[in-house]
Amino acid sequence: MAEVVTPGENLGYEEEFSAGENTYVHSESGLVRSKILGYLLRDWNARVLKVKPVKKIKYLMDKGDIVHASVVGFKDTVVIVNIFFNESKNVFVPAQSTGIILASRISGWRVKLYKEVFGYGDIVRAVVVERGGPPYSLSTKGREFGVILAKCPKCSSTLVKRGPALICPNCKTRAKRKVSSKYIVT
Repeated sequence: MAEVVTPGENLGYEEEFSAGENTYVHSESGLVRSKILGYLLRDWNARVLKVKPVKKIKYLMDKGDIVHASVVGFKDTVVIVNIFFNESKNVFVPAQSTGIILASRISGWRVKLYKEVFGYGDIVRAVVVERGGPPYSLSTKGREFGVILAKCPKCSSTLVKRGPALICPNCKTRAKRKVSSKYIVT
């Protein structure tokens, strides 16, 4: 008989098992935790923990969906965003859902400071990389993903894309960002 687990329940250590479907690794403790109410499945050969839902879940966002989100915070190795639009399904998300972008999923190059790639309030275009949530696990790797709209950190004017840089038309401030090829204002 399979073990029933609840959301947030500790399932094991990251050193012993990888996080599989409907699980995540808690950044502070290194524990693999359940995202949903379901049955714990241990794959001893692959050393992966998964949770099978008690009932079929209808997800707002599926793996591979492209979403738009607003940056609301930074914590340890994570950028926290509020998802408001699912571009793939062409629908606004009814209640803003939380998404997270891990440092390893921001860009193809190593990121030292998150503020060099994102700023508070930036609108980003990202792809959902894991099923389940919230929080939804997102990635901005690739040219078409990243910031699609940003405000100047000094005067709050909308930044304009000039080549690879973002420049404020009012105070001429240059802002470093992981800019999408689909940036809105040029």
